[in-house]
Amino acid sequence: MIESLTIENLRGIKKLSISGLTNINIFVGKNGAGKSTILEAIFLASTFFNKEDTLRGKNKLDYIVKRRAGRGNWQNSRDILWYARNTSEDITIELRFRTGNSLKFKVPYAGEISLQIPSEEKATGKATWLKPDNYLDVARSLGLEKETVYLREVVFLDSRLSVYDIERRVWRYLLDKRLDKLVVDLVRDEYEPRTESITYKPGISGFVLSILLPHTSVEIDGLGDGARIAILYASILALVSDTGVLIEDPEVHQHPGGLLTLLKFTLKMAKERNLQLFITTHSLELVSIARELCNKYGLDVKVFYIERDHETGLVDVRTIDRVDLEVLEKMGLDPRLLHVL
Repeated sequence: MIESLTIENLRGIKKLSISGLTNINIFVGKNGAGKSTILEAIFLASTFFNKEDTLRGKNKLDYIVKRRAGRGNWQNSRDILWYARNTSEDITIELRFRTGNSLKFKVPYAGEISLQIPSEEKATGKATWLKPDNYLDVARSLGLEKETVYLREVVFLDSRLSVYDIERRVWRYLLDKRLDKLVVDLVRDEYEPRTESITYKPGISGFVLSILLPHTSVEIDGLGDGARIAILYASILALVSDTGVLIEDPEVHQHPGGLLTLLKFTLKMAKERNLQLFITTHSLELVSIARELCNKYGLDVKVFYIERDHETGLVDVRTIDRVDLEVLEKMGLDPRLLHVL
């Protein structure tokens, strides 16, 4: 589990440090504060251990660039990821784990991501940087097996995830373990109570996932946005374990009842599958629901308010505890507007 995080020179962030990360971490703040960049930083660090985004069948570096540029790839558009497009300074990301091990990564504009070997710096006074090619042998020698597994398996859930991705790369593994039953239960709870099962159905361009109803079937791509996104996220959450899950604005397209159902599923999976969650949101409903459910499931949760100085790029991070939120709400103040209070 990641305990603290430091980011330098990534997108709008000149420097950001967060400590005290726990099981469930929720980031709130105004648009442009750097919430999504925190998720991208962890995903970027994970490329050292696995360059391929197995959910989408794409290179992670290309995907991070396309999330922001909408086109291009790492080779021709990566400069948008550098703070103020100053590509002469490396992007650096440091993750400290609960095991006590700290991993520091640098991303030079003209090279590939590399990992600092802490023991070498202590012995020689100079930083030694490891390339991804030999990371397994070095990870074993440094006792970083748990951290390696954690970062190698990190997943990013955002609005760009498609039904096609789940159909081709996820659903067969759910079927192998019959974890599809968990997803069916989620659909029945909130979105379509008549659902009997989810199956592959022949379509124009191949087999497509569909829910089976008593008298018909409906392709998942034909469902409402809330139900479709819930199925996509749940399919992945039911499968991964012992890693971090990055979730961007899960409240989008969700009715309050749908949000409650999706969060119940998400937090239950976090508990059962040893997942650390990093969630960005603009929803106070999500924060309130998550607090109550975490208390029910015995999960630690923290809410972090993110505020970026647009002149310097320095980011201030404040932890908002339960008492703070309750006091602000009783006063009729919105915690999302802390930057003007």
